[in-house]
Amino acid sequence: MLGRYHSQVLIVGAGPVGLFTALRLAERDVRVAIVDKHWRTGAHSYALALHPRSLEMLDEMGLAGPLVERGHRIDEVAFWHEGSERAVVRFAELGGSFPFALVMPQARLEDDLEKALRRHKVKVRWNHRLDSFLTEGDEIVADVAELDQVAAGYPIARLEWMVVRSFSHRAGYLVGADGYHSSVRRRLGVDFSANGPLDTYAVFEFQSPTAPDHRLRVVVDDGLASAMWPMLDGRSRWAFQLAGDERPETGRDLLNRLIDERAPWYGRVDGDIYWSSLVQFDRRLAAGLGRGRTWLAGDAVHLGSPVGVQSMNSGLLDGRELADALTAALGGDTAAPSRYAARRLSELTPLFGGSDGFIPGDGCDAFVREHRREIVGAIPATGEQLERLAAQIGLVPTGRGSSA
Repeated sequence: MLGRYHSQVLIVGAGPVGLFTALRLAERDVRVAIVDKHWRTGAHSYALALHPRSLEMLDEMGLAGPLVERGHRIDEVAFWHEGSERAVVRFAELGGSFPFALVMPQARLEDDLEKALRRHKVKVRWNHRLDSFLTEGDEIVADVAELDQVAAGYPIARLEWMVVRSFSHRAGYLVGADGYHSSVRRRLGVDFSANGPLDTYAVFEFQSPTAPDHRLRVVVDDGLASAMWPMLDGRSRWAFQLAGDERPETGRDLLNRLIDERAPWYGRVDGDIYWSSLVQFDRRLAAGLGRGRTWLAGDAVHLGSPVGVQSMNSGLLDGRELADALTAALGGDTAAPSRYAARRLSELTPLFGGSDGFIPGDGCDAFVREHRREIVGAIPATGEQLERLAAQIGLVPTGRGSSA
């Protein structure tokens, strides 16, 4: 039966989650194809860190070591309030092979994943857009458009993206790893409503005034969470959550004003600012993770604050578990993807579902108690590792605490 397919699994979206899912499938001898409507990955990556669990998964593929050698490790997360350090979580207490988070450009992770795919003779089809798909019996029939830049305009020539070829691709299963604006999710009709307000962040990447250390610093004030990430090559990144409808022009003046207001202990920035931007995020969780022969992973399923980089790292775990479920389905266990979806949805709800996933335990500090939602969203970890790190400062998963 499978011999007539172009691939056993077609993945839409070649970001970290799509590439990771494809590699996991390829390592299990599943014939996989991957398409992306863009010509290449983005230049600026908002997801800049890998969690310990993500490093463990990448290590299973032999990729963690080279990434660690070229990355910058984070050993602690320090939480600040009104100019004072109020709480610290330490990754060392996790133990294991990777008791730290790793700062590195998202593009570097994507490059390493794509190179690993090429070793399995899987090539990403960039400039390929999924236009539609339908289920015919035991297969997916996807209509794909190949895009290219062609000269247009008169008398001044310009380049425009146009469809140069359309074709059908048949696959056993389809995976939508195509991000926040997922066309696969929309075509499935899966609800993706916001579970909170739309938050705006002013993000700056710049030459640090001091030598970067190995601490992520998170400032929590008036319900706003801002984070300072030390990076490679003497760089740092501040991400400031803005209040209300504020939409200022980004630049050095805004960066130093926000530092003066929220983190005067950091010192003003006089060196190069490599880039800055206003970006918006809200907290969302899809009502379902797919059905039949079409499934979802990554930002197509969930979105949250960028401070703790939880959505991308949760997406890598989505990809791992979905790849294993599809491998099982192709081997005859056709209920495996549905079990994946039910289990993952219950695991994702505490982080992205709009309710407090953690509550104060005995002896929890008043600062942590009051700001627990911002604090949990800023810890670079998920699942059991997030629970263990949160426990260091007195927070426990909902249902296990002794006080509300």
